Parts: sequence; structure tokens; C-alpha cells
Amino acid sequence: MTMKKQVKYLLSTLVITTPIITLISCGSTASFSSQFLSGDQANIDKYVKINPTIEINGPNNTKTNYFSFTLDLSSTNLTEIPENAFYSAESRTYTKAGTGDQKNISVVYYLSKIIFPASLKTIEKRAFFLDPAIYNEQQRKLELDFSKATALTTIKKQAFKNNQISSLVLPNSLQSIEDEAFASSNIQKISFAIPQSNVELSKIGVGAFFNNQLTNLDLEKAKNLTSIAKAAFKKNKISSIKLPTEFINQLTINEEAFSENPIKKEDVVITDKDKVIFDASAFK
Repeated sequence: MTMKKQVKYLLSTLVITTPIITLISCGSTASFSSQFLSGDQANIDKYVKINPTIEINGPNNTKTNYFSFTLDLSSTNLTEIPENAFYSAESRTYTKAGTGDQKNISVVYYLSKIIFPASLKTIEKRAFFLDPAIYNEQQRKLELDFSKATALTTIKKQAFKNNQISSLVLPNSLQSIEDEAFASSNIQKISFAIPQSNVELSKIGVGAFFNNQLTNLDLEKAKNLTSIAKAAFKKNKISSIKLPTEFINQLTINEEAFSENPIKKEDVVITDKDKVIFDASAFK
């Protein structure tokens, strides 16, 4: 099954029935958004909440009304968000052209928030990757609600790259954040859902949080952490890092992991020094 068919089928399955059992191709041609927004109203109401409008005037007396929408998957049994699921413009937006007396007015619906289900285990590669060239500033903003996703273990390569996320609350169950998963996403704060409980996180991939706006990083409860990969937090504004006082396994902080940040190696308090290895360029 091609990714395109897989992605398109996911929405049609959500609209038609729940729980979701499998992802198989049905030959659907409509996008995620259009199937949600143009299907049966009862099903739309179940999964989609339309938020207030933003009005933008265009040339030649044209006008576009932008409505953001929340996609609530919390009532499904979905275990995976497929690769490239919301990668294309048609997967996360739906444009309705005006007709008759309203022909100069168009309506654009765009994804602004997603609520993930308790059953979710994996978010695949580029699932929510965003091309900033084709969205306006408002459309790039995305809120992620992982509060119910207590089984999530893996966020794969470039899954949320280039979105404007701002604040990120991750589930304690998360074990692996792969390469560039949240790169260039304007993230200002990272926290975990249950602050006083242990975090399962073991691997932070290459450039996972490259080019964000982080000022502080609290990994104090991540005792399972074994690798902070190359450039994982490069090009942020980090001035404070909290690491666990003890580690279950050895932690390796790789080259340029924290380069282009205000913080220096000597600013980081390491209690369990025998289990932490720094690359020489980790903070350069």
C-alpha cells in the first residue's frame, strides 16, 4: 500500500467507524481534512472542533476566512500515525471557494491542534512535517495534546519539523525522539506530563530539537537516558540544564549536542560523573 493511499484511508476510516483496527487502502481520493469537513455532520462533530475565524483581505476585493480546527482522536484505538500522514497541504487544510453572491469570499480550514489517543504507540516519519513555504504564519501553529497518550514510545524522524509548537508537554512513556523530530519548531519549553515521576526517555536523535527557542532543559527524571545525539539541542537559547543525579546506564553527549547555546560544559552539574561521557565539541 502506498503512503498516499494509507494516509487518505486513515481519515475515511475515522469518519466511518471507531475503533480503528487496521490501515488498509480503499482507493479514497479526498484528503484528511476534506473528508472530515464534508462528511456526515454527526461524525464531523465527533472528531472535529471548528475554532473562531480569522479574516484576511486579499486583492481585487477578495476575502479569505480562516478557520482552525482541532482533530480529536482520543476516542479511537489508533496505535500509529502513519508516515507522511499530514505532510501535504491537502492533508491538513481544506479550501472551500465562494459561489454566487459570495464568490469573492473563500473559506480555509486548517489543522491547529491534535489530541492523541491513549492507544497511540508510534508517530511515524514526517507525520506532521510542515513546508513553511506554503503556509502563512497562523497556519504553521500547532498545539499537541499528549495528555491521554500514555502508551506513546516513539516519535520518528522529522515527525513535527517546521511546525510552530511553542510549548511541548511529552508523555513520561516516551522512549525515543528520533532525528530532527522537532527541529525548527519554535519550541520555548519542554516538560513531561507527570513532573515528579520517572521518564522512560533513552535516546534523543540527531538534531531532534535543533533551532528552537529553548532557554531551560529539565531532564532530571530521565534516568534511562543513554544518548543525546549530534546537534540534538544545537542553536537554542539554553542557559540551564538539569540532568539526573544518577543514571541506570551510561549517557553519551555527542558532538555539538548543545553548541550555539549560552550554556557551557562547566555550567552543567554532573553528580554521577562516571556514567556521563561528553564529546569535546558538545558545548562548542
